[in-house]
Amino acid sequence: MRHYQFKVKWQVALPVACLFALLLSLGFWQLDRAEQKAKLLTAYEVSQMAPPQDFDGVLFELDADTDSLYQSIEVFGAFQTERYFLLENKIRDGVVGVEVLIPLQIPGHEQWLIVNRGWMPWPEGQRNVGAVKAALEVNEDGIALTGLLRAPNSRYFALGPIVDNPGQWPQLLQQPDLAVISESLNAPLYPWILLLESDINDGLVREWALTNIMPPAKHIGYAVQWFSLALALLVLFIVVSTHRVKRPADKPSS
Repeated sequence: MRHYQFKVKWQVALPVACLFALLLSLGFWQLDRAEQKAKLLTAYEVSQMAPPQDFDGVLFELDADTDSLYQSIEVFGAFQTERYFLLENKIRDGVVGVEVLIPLQIPGHEQWLIVNRGWMPWPEGQRNVGAVKAALEVNEDGIALTGLLRAPNSRYFALGPIVDNPGQWPQLLQQPDLAVISESLNAPLYPWILLLESDINDGLVREWALTNIMPPAKHIGYAVQWFSLALALLVLFIVVSTHRVKRPADKPSS
């Protein structure tokens, strides 16, 4: 009769345990991302069907991370046209450009709301801030706007400073970091960015369709791969740690 013994070598078990935990965490992270993307897509679809709500009316019901995902709103305020931002590395149809972010001052509100007015190409394909002539000549006394309220992604990786030209206007941004924007403006901000949908005849492109969002099913597929690797590692560890042992033959009874 064959006999087997399970014997663990800690020199092997420790790295295997770390790798196993890492694979599991990657799998659960992908499941979490799938859930986030599902909520994002659902919120966007709802926003396309629902009429815009008054910003003051829904302000205290909004959550900076969840409920405000593509919340359709209408708001009245005045653009602060002297200080605005150009969000770099935005490509449309193979053309490199920027998105124009500008603060909106709302009557009776201490905090400002950052508005993404849309995309424009670099003039003549050159990265030249001085040549950027966004059509900002709107009624500075106030303008009624409609758009989608969106909490910007707070998790990003930046190789360099967020602001390329501090102290100059317009400022070049690598990421829509509201903390950095608030510091540059020296003003408190709401934790959202309004993706402008109103037609204010400024020539900027405003297309907010979710074309670059990875679908939830793909995240689930990645999660299955990570969990499968974790299971394969566990099975391999059990096989390697299981050894056949020889036992002395039983003596015949007298």
